[in-house]
Amino acid sequence: MNPRLRFLLAGAIILIGLKFCIRANAQETSDSLQPGKIFGEAGLTTNWVERGVTQTDKGYALQAGVGYRWTQFKMGLWGSNVKLPGTDDNLNLRLYLAYKFVLTTNADLTARYTFNRYYQGGSNNGALTGIDLRIYEYHFLYEVNSNWEGLDPSTRVALTRDWQIPYNLTLSVDGGYNMVKADGFSNYFDVKTLVNYEWAGVTYAVGNTFNSNSGQFDGRGGLYFFLQATAKF
Repeated sequence: MNPRLRFLLAGAIILIGLKFCIRANAQETSDSLQPGKIFGEAGLTTNWVERGVTQTDKGYALQAGVGYRWTQFKMGLWGSNVKLPGTDDNLNLRLYLAYKFVLTTNADLTARYTFNRYYQGGSNNGALTGIDLRIYEYHFLYEVNSNWEGLDPSTRVALTRDWQIPYNLTLSVDGGYNMVKADGFSNYFDVKTLVNYEWAGVTYAVGNTFNSNSGQFDGRGGLYFFLQATAKF
């Protein structure tokens, strides 16, 4: 069987299994994200794009995470397969800590620190430090990557929002500006758009990404369209 078909089949089996776990969990509690609760997710995407740059060489990614949430604090571990330039298929693991400061009923500020590690790409190891300021439905993001593309630090400022649209769909838009310090690279904008539909505990999405200076990434920063499915519990 073709390796990609095997990968898709394995991902589908995981999602189906997780969907049944979600149903069983829902019988125990109506909100699995209450304080002192374990949470998790598993997803499959045809192309994982982060900051406007593909992390899988335009290939598939199987992603999963698990964590524990208290009242305003959470910690967890998340992972995905990746394909970086000059390396074989790789594994990216991220251990994160986050704390939410409640400002008002319509505003909060979340601070997050992530240890970013690669199984076969040690030169890309680093940390992600960021804040997420939510005001009503808008999220204002600020994040520093200590080792962007295995080179130098970079900073991203972004704005995200979700809209409910007809047919029970959700439109998610994330637009950001990346300030990079690495020689040979210039600052650039990136935008990710998703149209989501949730059914039976699984969120299905079709999306696309845009990179305003894709030419500097040697084919890793084009206008990409992708599909993804994510289940959470």
